[in-house]
Amino acid sequence: MKTLQINHQRHVYGEETRFINTCLSARSMPDTTPTTGWLLAWNLLKALIGPAKYELVIIRCLGPYNSSWSFVGAGKRVFRWLMYRVALRHKAAGAKLAVLDHTDHMTIHPDDKRLLELCDVYYKRELARNAWNTLESILPEGRCIEHATEKLESYHQLKAKLKPISLGSHVPCRVIIERRRDFDFFYNGMERGIGERIQIRQVLEELEAEGHRVFLPEKPLAPEAFAKAIANTWFCPSPMGCGWDCYRHYEISIYGSIPLLSAPSISAYRPLGSHNRTAITIDYDGDLKTQLLKCLEIPIDDRVAMIERAQNHVQSHHSLPALGGYMIAETQRELA
Repeated sequence: MKTLQINHQRHVYGEETRFINTCLSARSMPDTTPTTGWLLAWNLLKALIGPAKYELVIIRCLGPYNSSWSFVGAGKRVFRWLMYRVALRHKAAGAKLAVLDHTDHMTIHPDDKRLLELCDVYYKRELARNAWNTLESILPEGRCIEHATEKLESYHQLKAKLKPISLGSHVPCRVIIERRRDFDFFYNGMERGIGERIQIRQVLEELEAEGHRVFLPEKPLAPEAFAKAIANTWFCPSPMGCGWDCYRHYEISIYGSIPLLSAPSISAYRPLGSHNRTAITIDYDGDLKTQLLKCLEIPIDDRVAMIERAQNHVQSHHSLPALGGYMIAETQRELA
């Protein structure tokens, strides 16, 4: 299938894929070589005026400012307009259109309404369990379905396009699991006023003061040191941030540790968790200390088996090739 991908990360959709990189900063996607605004605009213009030869166009939506900080002001409006025009042109020429929404928010931003209406399938990372919460800013007649009965037809049409997807793992291969570790717990998240992150740090500081093996750096580690710290630790808390899904969930598994996750607050795509024994689901609003100490009772063999299951799960469902295959297959199935 000839595919045009306009995105900030290179999924794998097959050999006949043209990739237009929308990553403008290494900070927002460290493992992707950033492009420049001028080069992105030029590539979008070429896709706009060049031959319409693609069977499938997969395009990134930009969302609000704080989910796409490298697109700001007038520049963001220009890129949004260009990407929409590219989508519109190829859609008119017979291509199928899939939208990839990796933003932190459950609600689709009003500026992306046209992409939702135009596309065939809309893949959303933070997809609400109640689709009304995802569509409430798109359907303007109030927050409750009862107050927008005249919009129900539109609601059901748009709801049918929504599919879950994960951020996925950018780590190309798993790390060998070591049975000897220097630490039981490692956490290096930025608090940013988020309650779960503040609480887990406080509890880990308490455990460290009691003599437990806790690695709790004050400043963010460099990527290589971060990966080594995970591989040298049995359990790594991964509390939610603005959204539930997080790169850290998958990095912890691939680098060889056990993620401690909250239960998904969204309609998550094949999540890690206690339900499939790929992670440990904990209640971040409960007695964290008791829950963390209970983790230490898990035998070493069971810990290793959990890590192996998690690594297999991530590579099978959350690697970039796996996500690309999922989007192709799901799009074809929906349009069959």
